[in-house]
Amino acid sequence: MLGGLYKKTTYLNEYRKTQKNLIVVDSGDLLNEHYKIKDSFISSARLKAELILKIYKSVGIDAINVGELELVLGVDYLKDIEKKYDVPFVSANIVDDKNQLLFKPYVIKKIENLNVGIIGVMGNSPDVIKLMNDNVESSLTVLDPVETVQEKIAEIKDKADFIIVLTHDIMNRNWKIARGVEGVDVIVGGHQKLKLKTPYNPKNNFIVESGEKGQYQGMIEIEIASDGTKTATNTLVPFNDKIIDDKDVKKMIDEYNQEVTKMYTIGTAEKEDTVAPRSIRCNECHEEAYGGWTKTDHAKAFQTLVNKNMQFNPDCLSCHTTRFEEAGGFTVTAQEKDLRNIQCESCHGDSAAHMEDPSVVPQGNPGMETCIKCHTEHRCPDFQKNYTQEWEKIKH
Repeated sequence: MLGGLYKKTTYLNEYRKTQKNLIVVDSGDLLNEHYKIKDSFISSARLKAELILKIYKSVGIDAINVGELELVLGVDYLKDIEKKYDVPFVSANIVDDKNQLLFKPYVIKKIENLNVGIIGVMGNSPDVIKLMNDNVESSLTVLDPVETVQEKIAEIKDKADFIIVLTHDIMNRNWKIARGVEGVDVIVGGHQKLKLKTPYNPKNNFIVESGEKGQYQGMIEIEIASDGTKTATNTLVPFNDKIIDDKDVKKMIDEYNQEVTKMYTIGTAEKEDTVAPRSIRCNECHEEAYGGWTKTDHAKAFQTLVNKNMQFNPDCLSCHTTRFEEAGGFTVTAQEKDLRNIQCESCHGDSAAHMEDPSVVPQGNPGMETCIKCHTEHRCPDFQKNYTQEWEKIKH
């Protein structure tokens, strides 16, 4: 998630050298990727959110729509950092228990001779509402997105020549807005993390999405003919080695990693090689399986973080340690050395009872669904396609 920010900054700064009429927006879930944040790493999650805000502020962000994962960071906290960093959060349909909006419903930006209105809305589908009810402390309501967009366009239609709607919602709702609400020119969607190379064109307007985790920079260029007809050129710019890393952003991220390390470093005299992995107990009965595990990348997963000085980053530890932040699992505060790496319990589940009484079988049932929690599409694009070959590397 952070890696793409090196290249995003370089790309947008270079683009602005020749193109001044640029609007930069985000559709939501920019600042956080956790559905639930444990008390043990809320500090580092918020530190990361502020780092991302500072970087986006430096590239000239025009509007950030508030998604449900932003709300998980805490409503009061979001208001504090909005003021602290003077960033443009927008949300036209999230209200408190007094039916008051939490953030500005829209912003209006002037580029050349155009006033561009940018409205933000979040979806109210059952999955979003359940997540909010389970993980957001405040009592909030999400108003109907379609009705809200219609209402806000009526407010700004005389002030804005061009209207962008940032939607953190499912795609069929985006189509409903594009087709049913007059005045919408572009919808920048999120939530479903779709990667649209060609924009949808419902009604002389466009719907775009650019994937997830900052892998691509979505760029849509729109021309408006004298009769009002619009044509669009859309590009998904991959953040690959062709784009150099921005040195200032790299320094900011290095400083962030150092700060996270300070937060969680535990001063112990134990050397890593003196602490046996918990899976050594599995070796007593499952010698062949244990021997196979020691030869896999799973058995060396934690070291890959050490090599990058990211061994205290909760975003990484969840996939490089055993049962991260679960009962009896690795915790970011205690740094249990015997639970480093992806050990037997990562796939088979809590084995404490099994170790006491072998007749009690762990409940884990490992398969593709277990693997893709970490081997996600953005990290391992071909993993599911090559699952049979990947399984051969670890099967036992």
